[in-house]
Amino acid sequence: MGPGDGSQHGRRGSSQAALSGVLNVLSGTGPMSKENAMRNLGEASWRMLRAAGIPDDVALRRIGPAMAFAMVRAKGGHASLNLLWAMAAGLQGRDWRELNEEEKGRLLREVEDCAELLRSGPAVKSQAQDP
Repeated sequence: MGPGDGSQHGRRGSSQAALSGVLNVLSGTGPMSKENAMRNLGEASWRMLRAAGIPDDVALRRIGPAMAFAMVRAKGGHASLNLLWAMAAGLQGRDWRELNEEEKGRLLREVEDCAELLRSGPAVKSQAQDP
């Protein structure tokens, strides 16, 4: 994958879908779970996620680990990459140490795209809400 092969467009599309999911979660239009029990994530992780506006595992699943990590960082959270690995693997029911280098690289690229979308502000958010 590289320039000109469409990989950037594919990542951008999935990032915009994640942003749309963020808007739904934060607006309260998505369902909420009663528990935050998820493999790899303890109370400290959930405190960071809640501070970033991600209240539970349903919201995390909807927006995905890359957008969640970008949101934690955007709110000034000092999360290490271990949080990203823990969320990604936890959503798959895996131990975070099972992620391979390819998966980690993909996640890092997705985080960059999501962070860019968050920095883009209202123009991108309004596009994500348009039908």
